[in-house]
Amino acid sequence: MEKVITTHLFNGNSQGIMNVFISNKICNMYVIPRPLLVDANSNPDIKLDQPAFYMLLGGYAEFAELPQAYIGHAESFKERVKFHKSPSAHGKKFWDKALVFVAGDNTLTKVDVAYIEAKLIEKAKLLNNFSTSENKVKPVPPSLPAHLRVVVDEFISDVELLTAFIGCSIFNESIPQKPKDSELFFLKSRGGDARAFFHGGKLTILAGSILALTSVPSLTTKMKRDQMVNNLTDDVNGKRVLSVNIELSPSTAASLVSGSSQNGWFLWKNQNGEPLDKFRNQ
Repeated sequence: MEKVITTHLFNGNSQGIMNVFISNKICNMYVIPRPLLVDANSNPDIKLDQPAFYMLLGGYAEFAELPQAYIGHAESFKERVKFHKSPSAHGKKFWDKALVFVAGDNTLTKVDVAYIEAKLIEKAKLLNNFSTSENKVKPVPPSLPAHLRVVVDEFISDVELLTAFIGCSIFNESIPQKPKDSELFFLKSRGGDARAFFHGGKLTILAGSILALTSVPSLTTKMKRDQMVNNLTDDVNGKRVLSVNIELSPSTAASLVSGSSQNGWFLWKNQNGEPLDKFRNQ
């Protein structure tokens, strides 16, 4: 089924606050960089003072294999986030971006968001695309009448879609876990240094890969590529480090890493120096 997803850039750029939603659906996702929380809380058009499901996303802790995430729910995210920013025991230092999900018509209840939290913590821990060690307690989903479960389960599906839409793989079931070194492909070009694995005709670039800082002027997808670099990477010692796994065609993946137009089938190579093209039909 076709879907129309709208992105509203409150600050006029892809690194600011965003509202992302599906046409004719109630699920609204606010993407809020940590430095802009005050702006978000003071904006009357950003409805954070209502029941919400949310995720706090961060990069990699030292020596960690996975990016970090904390999953929660609140009667009011505007109030709850004060604890997550505080220097007290409630505070969480790792996160740099919040994804906050609310109903556009303010129809979610505290019980609804508690149910969503329990279901999605379970899924995130099962998939293990992100470290959710900050979620130390396994919540039990509250009981909902059957007719309400249908509505809330649909909201959960929309949460998963919108999360994947911005390149966050926390609920992405299509990514195989922990590929062996022998299954990896590598690419170094224009300062980019990436690892990926191949499955189902697509290449998944692994979080932690380094992307070239700039795109060449001749790249036809320069605007889209630059936007992806802004949205999907962290600045680590002057390098752009991919913060999530991302699935692309081999050539698009090569262009994202290098910032130039490339034939990914021949540029990506395994540890034996064999090009990806050799494995195209496997």
